[in-house]
Amino acid sequence: MLTRQNDLVHYDYLVVATGSISIFPRQIENIIEYTKDIKNIENLDFYRDQFFKLLESNPENRNILVVGGGVSGLQIACEYAQKIKEKNLSSDQLKVTLVEGMDTILPGMNPFLIQKATQRCKELDIEVITNLFASKIEQNSIILSNKQEVNYDILLFVIGAIGNDIQNSDERVKVNQRHQLIVDKYYRVKPYDNVFAIGDIVQAIDIKTQHFQAPTAQAARMQAELTAKNILNDIEDKKLIQNNISNKGILIDLGGKSCAIGRLFNINLWGKPAVWFKRLIYSLHTQKFN
Repeated sequence: MLTRQNDLVHYDYLVVATGSISIFPRQIENIIEYTKDIKNIENLDFYRDQFFKLLESNPENRNILVVGGGVSGLQIACEYAQKIKEKNLSSDQLKVTLVEGMDTILPGMNPFLIQKATQRCKELDIEVITNLFASKIEQNSIILSNKQEVNYDILLFVIGAIGNDIQNSDERVKVNQRHQLIVDKYYRVKPYDNVFAIGDIVQAIDIKTQHFQAPTAQAARMQAELTAKNILNDIEDKKLIQNNISNKGILIDLGGKSCAIGRLFNINLWGKPAVWFKRLIYSLHTQKFN
């Protein structure tokens, strides 16, 4: 394997877990000039510092604009709005606006999650704009697909992600349109028997739904455990374990210490029970790493 620094690295087994990068569609005019990838830690620090400076500046008629009403965009918008509420600022002083191109936030998700998320946005005075896409970005505003102009002081684009592109000269290695590696039932990158891929970089199938797995931390952790077992099995000449991974559910923070929603094993959760389950699962995941 050759790194981007041109270092040659030899391996017996390789696990590709290079993650993903945010999508910035080039058809949106000026998107590269005025946006930053929130998957980059330095950019997250930039947005955090920008927000707290705005929060402490006695703002009037200021706006935080989040483009993308999926899970990540919704959570970011709710956290911003909750902090604004805790500072006793009104939406006339500092407003959060959430833009989603589909007809609802959390598009494609369970109606219960959509209903509760919409309700939470109303509670936090988040303005939700749906059925409109960003077409152009200017220094302090974006132009939507209906020519509507929305002003911003802070702008975040959270409209999805693609696999972190890997330079590859082997035409036998297959990737999909989202730059994800296509793997076999053991998460191996064909034609190699000693190269595995996990996480956002991989296209994988949920064994229960037979649909593609969502690129979540939950899926990545289960893929990592399965891959570790299969590498050990291969070393010991044992039979490899086939993909046995299925999504157990989803939990979404909606700002504040007692507000979350979710579905676990087809059971609806909201409020403190959802927060409690999310903390429990986080604790269990952390214990595995420790």
